Amino acid sequence: MICLQKHASVYHPVRSVFFAASVNELPIVSPWGLAIHRQASPEIREACQPHLVHCRPFHTLVSDLTLPEEVVWKRISRSRRYDIRQGQKEPLEYEINQLDPERAYEILTDFYVSRQATPPTPAYFQMLVDRCDIWSVRREGAVVYLDMVMKDFPERVRAMYGCHNVGIALSAALRCRISSALSWRQMRQYKAEGYQLFDWGGVTLDPDSPLYGITTFKRSFGGELREEWDLTIAGALIKPFWNWLQRWQRGMGWGTKTASGMP
Repeated sequence: MICLQKHASVYHPVRSVFFAASVNELPIVSPWGLAIHRQASPEIREACQPHLVHCRPFHTLVSDLTLPEEVVWKRISRSRRYDIRQGQKEPLEYEINQLDPERAYEILTDFYVSRQATPPTPAYFQMLVDRCDIWSVRREGAVVYLDMVMKDFPERVRAMYGCHNVGIALSAALRCRISSALSWRQMRQYKAEGYQLFDWGGVTLDPDSPLYGITTFKRSFGGELREEWDLTIAGALIKPFWNWLQRWQRGMGWGTKTASGMP
């Protein structure tokens, strides 16, 4: 389990607890505390039921890294294996934790802005830096791609953020080859380090979603679809207020999003 913020109170909620699989791993929530668990197991959801104020299913894909490498390779689609091989022919340099985090945040923010999306906050990004590997790919000396991979040894690694450098012109085909080769390199690296699962992050099951193309890319690596849960847990004193707030929001017509999230 990974806890990005340890103090649980109304002022400092546990913003992101990832991969809680055992009841014994659950952080203690004070009466005024608020905890947000991402990708919790069904057992955790059941155990938290008395304190649960919100939950939604989270769908992800996981690749089993305990299998022999040749088996993992054969589970990847033929077209993706072709892209990997083509990407390996490119004059690329791969780095792990060599790129300055401030530069990585600039590249990530520029990418999100170019997509008219909201980037992670600087505070959240900094919390991730302490728990993630930052992979960077250079071509002719310039950073063209970066990935952030969260590590929870030995159970899993989890793809968090990935983007290309929008300041460098690359064809869509080349970006796909670079991303494919990088993902395969990561799988081999973390398998060698003893991790059991490669978690591809959130996927959508709606083929009409604008994010379905990302899901198609992730599925091409042969991962198994898994349903986990994003949970919000409130302490005894804050739970009535939270329930009132939810009713007020529904009355305002804001509703509650229940679809599987990305990333």
